[in-house]
Amino acid sequence: MAPNYNHVIKCIPIYKAAIDDDWEKARHIFEEEKIEFDAHITYWKETALHIAVGTNSSHRFVEQLVEQMKLKNPQMLLTVNWAGSNPLLYAAKVGNMRGAELLVGLNPEITQLSNNSGENALEAAANHGRRDILLYLLHNTKDVVGEDGRSPFRGAHGADLLAFCILSDFYDIALYLVKEYPAIVTEKSKSNYQQTSLQILAAKSKAFRSGSSYGFWQGIIYSWIPVNREKALESPVKGTFQQSTPQNPIKASYDLKNSIWRVLQSLAVEHGIHELIEECINQYPGIVWYEINGFYLFSLAVKHRQEKVYNLLYQMSGHKAYVVADKQNGENSLHYAGKLAPPHRLNTVTGAALQMQRELQWFKEVEKLVKHSHKEAVNTEHNTPRMYPLLVELFRSTYGSGIFYKQNDLLLH
Repeated sequence: MAPNYNHVIKCIPIYKAAIDDDWEKARHIFEEEKIEFDAHITYWKETALHIAVGTNSSHRFVEQLVEQMKLKNPQMLLTVNWAGSNPLLYAAKVGNMRGAELLVGLNPEITQLSNNSGENALEAAANHGRRDILLYLLHNTKDVVGEDGRSPFRGAHGADLLAFCILSDFYDIALYLVKEYPAIVTEKSKSNYQQTSLQILAAKSKAFRSGSSYGFWQGIIYSWIPVNREKALESPVKGTFQQSTPQNPIKASYDLKNSIWRVLQSLAVEHGIHELIEECINQYPGIVWYEINGFYLFSLAVKHRQEKVYNLLYQMSGHKAYVVADKQNGENSLHYAGKLAPPHRLNTVTGAALQMQRELQWFKEVEKLVKHSHKEAVNTEHNTPRMYPLLVELFRSTYGSGIFYKQNDLLLH
């Protein structure tokens, strides 16, 4: 239940004093109005300590208030707001190192506490990109089961923490977590749409060379930047696989391979991150043979017009004869090449004529690879790849028909 509205109005001067780092004014109000130090002073049940810590500037106010709380009742330091968040979560979100050190120093167990949503200070720091306080909390949070029955480093908590580290570009910390707690690699992050860390990493194209738009000289500099591989692995993916040594090898291996496949299917191939795909295949060569919903990797590369992924898979000797053999609705890779590219890939070039030219070039390239029987194979709509009309029809309906009849003849003949 929210605090009394009149009480909140009466506490506005304390709120202002907390923001202004004016402890003397606040102390006078606490004494004159007989207000407890841990009283809820806002409609959201925040205490003066919440407000002051959240400013990341009212450090003297925090020190004096904490000292008074410690003398009267140390449990006041753990008072939570309406969402169940204690002052340490506020410190973690804003990067208030002084406040965090003070709170943890007086009550080390505060690091183990979560709010009503299950978020703890570690996750809050990682989620808000507060690197320094995250490192501090990593050294001051125990791998023990908390009040919610979970450890901050395992299960859903661990998955959320790892996900936030990846999203905040803290790859060295992410690798540390994977090394110490390898099982979290296959755990799904509840705070990130039930995705695994690999799925989240695969969607961050900027984390890889192939996903970064560097100019000529930037590319040269990138390739020559020295990297201390002992201190920080060059590839976050490589470290993830190398450190994944599960307690139950059979089950975890199955879970990990399926997780990897989902990443490759839904994200890596679509975004064209060939470094991730190459590392996945190097660590688990059999992933090439995985088929889910009728798709192999090669077909996805064809479907999404990912030239680098296509070339990578094509260059893998021993797989060329098989990677085009999958079928979805009776279709093979050449059917996918005959369909219009997804919008995000089609729009990599501008103008209908150039788009059509590129689509036709792609079709011809894939056609060179497939065996003869696939060129004439029909799908469930009774179309062969050469007959498939969707490409031309969509272009015609979008841009008009003036330039397409000659191109259509080229496609069909």
